[in-house]
Amino acid sequence: MVVGLSMVMLGISAVPALYQTIPMLIVAYCSLMLPLAMGPALASALNSPPELEEAAQSLGSSSGLAYLRVTLPMMAPGIG
Repeated sequence: MVVGLSMVMLGISAVPALYQTIPMLIVAYCSLMLPLAMGPALASALNSPPELEEAAQSLGSSSGLAYLRVTLPMMAPGIG
């Protein structure tokens, strides 16, 4: 209820061109669902052992590539 009323006030006062449009609806849904999605994603990220990512980096992967190839697949069950 609070998010809905704040989106109405934001739409009316700050950006009246976006009031009752699809982009405003997307912003509202993202602000509602992002905290719910972060819980399982954070828990699965904390459960993945950092030694595996360090091993990938020691074998020549960059930190971003090691994250994509090691940590992200291990987080997949928590992300959904």
